[in-house]
Amino acid sequence: MKKIIPLVLWILLLSSAEVSGSQEFAKIDGLMDNLLSEVTIQKGQVVTSFESDIYLNLGQATGVKQGDRFEVTRQGELLTDPVTGMNLGRVEIKIAEVEVVTVRDKFSIAEIVGKYSEVDIEPLDLVTEIDYVQQVVKLGFSSSEQFDSLTSRIEEVVSNYLKQDERFELLPAQKVENVRRGFEQKEELDEQNLALLVDKLEVDLLLTGQIYQQEDSFFIYAGLFEKKLGTIINEEVIRLAKDDRVVAYYLQQQEEEELYQLLFEQEFDYLSGSLAVGDITNDGQLEVLLNTSEAVKILNYEDERLIEQDKITDDYQITRFDDYKVLIGDTTNNETAKIIVDQYRRLISFEWDGNEYLRKDLNKFNRDRPKLIVGLDGQDYLVTRDYGHFLKFNLWDGSQYQVDFEFDLAVNEGYRLQIADLTGDGEEELILTAFTGGQEYEIKVYNLDGELEYNFPDTHGPTIAVGDLNRDGIEEIFLSTQNEAKSQIISYFWDGEDYSVNWESEELPGEVRDFAVGDLTADGEQELLVLILEDELSKLYLYQRK
Repeated sequence: MKKIIPLVLWILLLSSAEVSGSQEFAKIDGLMDNLLSEVTIQKGQVVTSFESDIYLNLGQATGVKQGDRFEVTRQGELLTDPVTGMNLGRVEIKIAEVEVVTVRDKFSIAEIVGKYSEVDIEPLDLVTEIDYVQQVVKLGFSSSEQFDSLTSRIEEVVSNYLKQDERFELLPAQKVENVRRGFEQKEELDEQNLALLVDKLEVDLLLTGQIYQQEDSFFIYAGLFEKKLGTIINEEVIRLAKDDRVVAYYLQQQEEEELYQLLFEQEFDYLSGSLAVGDITNDGQLEVLLNTSEAVKILNYEDERLIEQDKITDDYQITRFDDYKVLIGDTTNNETAKIIVDQYRRLISFEWDGNEYLRKDLNKFNRDRPKLIVGLDGQDYLVTRDYGHFLKFNLWDGSQYQVDFEFDLAVNEGYRLQIADLTGDGEEELILTAFTGGQEYEIKVYNLDGELEYNFPDTHGPTIAVGDLNRDGIEEIFLSTQNEAKSQIISYFWDGEDYSVNWESEELPGEVRDFAVGDLTADGEQELLVLILEDELSKLYLYQRK
């Protein structure tokens, strides 16, 4: 009996477009065409009929089972083009729908369950299987760490492939995992165990495989197990060269050490709901702002520490109805940065005049929330979200802010957002959070025409940052996850076809509340600043790309 090591189906289904022209991965198209060629629609003929019994020349040997349904048709008169005399084919007459009630080795017996016409069924009439969508299970793949980056990337592609192929219906991964745990199955499964698993899951097809390597190559074995026949019905093997551009990239991603190094961490004996980085005193040095319930704290980076230099307390108090988000930017185009915060359900601007921070109430924004300051088409927009869930892009006209255009959000969308050209096509994308309940959010990507382009799998924390910290021209998206009072930072990048994980931090205690990107160390390199709340403390972590 063959020994079979489960390999998640995604190893097998990467398209040539997926790898942007990689000849090695283009081979996988051919692999799947061959492997899945056996997944066909059952077709046969009527042998004879006796009273209500319809005998078909399809039986257990061809995979027919009780309950299968077939459409019965007959070839009618020949069609001929009246001008050219060319044979155009024959008229197809739909006669009936039949359901198999008895299965023998080489034939089956069916009964009529629906009539399409008054024509009687006769020998040699054609039968074609109905509802031929195949339920597919793909097994998890426990590989060595050197394969993780490569196989994780392909998993996303294959899941999308199966969802788009009308022949298949993909079984949810969680259901597969639950059944496997119940069976306590090992990684290596023989055909008997595969049959048991497929039967318990009540699916039609299961794909298995193995990945192994030699000095300069990877070999991918794929086997297709079919429930109807209870055996492996097809097998294929392909070779991928390790020096292929795409293969080498993902192997390098796995072999590299941590992409980011922690420059410092620091804690503060108060809680902050948001942070921002910017040159608010116009002296060429970036400051860090922490927004607390009673003050905006202003800190400078000196000798690997953040030192509080000033704070804004002018009648300042954030209520539970206000958003803690703090923004920095020159929204009035006078070459002076503004600090914009939400207080008492209205926006307030603070501007440094050389001696103090001048306060100005922005009354036009009653009940609007500050979300982002962003440059688009050479203009700086103050982006706000109103209580009617409209995202407003506001421009300063010299005396006040005017709404230039709006973006209609869903009721639960837009707690945090960023705007950036993520795919490198010259078009800006809107990345935002959508509340799902509790402390979990979905992360969605829209174009600026309001069309949903991507929905990140799983749920994340609410905050988002975007930056090109290694200056390679590709923006990274920084998100967070949280589990049992611990957080993790995850960065993604657009690899040409999908968003791939680029870096995962170590687990950090507490809840990630905000991100900011800027060159705090004044060394010409951007850093990622992370705000985490733990108990009654605020903690700041500063990361830099190695």
